Amino acid sequence: HVRQKTPEQRLFNLLRTDRNYVTREDWKEHLAVLLDTHPGLDFLKGTPEFQDRYLECVVERIYYVNNRSENYKMTLSEIQRSNLCQVLKIVDVEPDINKVMDYFSYEHFYVLYCKFWELDSDHDFLLDRDDVVKLSNYALTYRIVDRVFSGACRTLTSQVPERLGYQDFIWLLLSEEDKTSETAIRFWFRAIDLDADGYITPHEMEFFYKEQLHRMDCLAQEVVQFEDILCQMTDMVKPAKEGYISMMDLRKCKQAAVFFNVLFNLTKFIQYDQKDPGQIFNERATPELTDWDRYAKVEYARLAQEEDQGDAVDEGEWEMEQQQQQQQVGKRGQNAKKKKMQKYVDQDEDEREMAMVMLGHKRDAARNPADADADDDNNDESREARAESVSAEPTGLAAAVDARLQGLFAEGKCSRADFDGQTLAKLREFSDADALDILERFAEAEILSKVKNKAAFLSGICHRYRDRKAKEEKEEKKREQEEVSRLNKEEGIVELDEDEKDKLVDLDSFTALPRADDILHYCLPVCAPYFAMQSYKFKVKLTPGQGKKGKVAKQAQAMFQKDATPRERELIKVVGDHEMVMQMVGNARISTPAKK
Repeated sequence: HVRQKTPEQRLFNLLRTDRNYVTREDWKEHLAVLLDTHPGLDFLKGTPEFQDRYLECVVERIYYVNNRSENYKMTLSEIQRSNLCQVLKIVDVEPDINKVMDYFSYEHFYVLYCKFWELDSDHDFLLDRDDVVKLSNYALTYRIVDRVFSGACRTLTSQVPERLGYQDFIWLLLSEEDKTSETAIRFWFRAIDLDADGYITPHEMEFFYKEQLHRMDCLAQEVVQFEDILCQMTDMVKPAKEGYISMMDLRKCKQAAVFFNVLFNLTKFIQYDQKDPGQIFNERATPELTDWDRYAKVEYARLAQEEDQGDAVDEGEWEMEQQQQQQQVGKRGQNAKKKKMQKYVDQDEDEREMAMVMLGHKRDAARNPADADADDDNNDESREARAESVSAEPTGLAAAVDARLQGLFAEGKCSRADFDGQTLAKLREFSDADALDILERFAEAEILSKVKNKAAFLSGICHRYRDRKAKEEKEEKKREQEEVSRLNKEEGIVELDEDEKDKLVDLDSFTALPRADDILHYCLPVCAPYFAMQSYKFKVKLTPGQGKKGKVAKQAQAMFQKDATPRERELIKVVGDHEMVMQMVGNARISTPAKK
């Protein structure tokens, strides 16, 4: 009886318990075996927390692609329409998990996790609006982010109001980077469909495109008016019903990504408009890769490069860091990866160690002593050769700093060959007094004679010195603010606290009755009912008349300057006639308050 069933049916019966659907917990329970048996995931053993994160990502991607109802209840028909059986067979025979790009790629998980970790500034494993708008260098508009948080795209699973969880972010990033997938089209269509009537209308498109217009203007990009965009989008999508774009229309046109990027992702819209022919050729040469696959490949390479270029900043641990880096072994991306999460200084040592293990970072604990001796001999020879070649090179430092450094050379504390151009460049960033202070700290260090890499040691001192100076300046600024607050309190000046300052808007900086001690930046002409302007210092009464608006504006400007201070008179003069004319309703005559 079992043999007569298809692989999909057998998989469905294996996963489900007594229900007629499969849940996320069912998948996790059975895929947990993969973490213990697959050779490509050996580096995650011993770290249950990160095994759970990887497993959670795999299961979430499975439901993202195959669970069309988005209720986390996968039915037999959904499994039959999927490629799950084929992918599981590949996982079973492929030792490199990164070659299984559907669902199981560790590199894809790493990109998703790192992106979430970068945005989660407080590391509470929840994202708020301010976190999400930073995604891809503020690529998404605020209006589309609001729609995501409203639950319009999909019901949020974080169970915390106004917060996205890790699972929610996986759906967001997958939909953002590959807008051609079936799930992504549903995701973003619901976001644009404000009235949820199943159609996107020009009114809804204009609502989102207005923010794009503002961004184009701010970035000095050529502004494309909505009327032109609407015509282009209509020609591209070719909706079955004019003025109403359905989800089916977007599927058929094969240009859903362009449609959505025009409305809420200006960065990708510009990239599409200025597409490199080489990029087009590469995409056509690899049709088997999705937009998400290409994005994950580029991001993973970037993260790996950033990790390779990372600098150690702690002077006390620099020597140990150099030795550890020489002992790292294993494949790139798995067995020899200290990933970007090490950059977050709020992690304690236990968390950092767990993160490094989770990211496949291993070290060779035992090293052949004979090899170590050979390495030392080679290092000595190369150091002597380098000393001969750079001993005569100028340092490029100020005279006083260079003299002190030459003194250290003469004392035998270090040599010119110990310092490369990058280290000396760091020293040149400081003032002469600070540079001399750094050299004194360097010379007086008790462990200097035991340090082999003196350039790294000096760089560490520079970093710590800069941090200490910044901290002192911050404390000094705080003391000055406290002194100003004390003086204001003595003089009876009310000072707003930080919460009240945050609530201020631009209109709060305007005043109708400037004081002598106010710092004025500009003046703004307004027109309002006269009784509403009783407290204004500069005002005239306008009544219907035969006077031209330009002439009336000049008369009012001349009257305002009579009782103005020099600064006020200067600001009134620079107000253009057209600015004042634009505030008037029609031709008028003018009278001062005394002539009413």
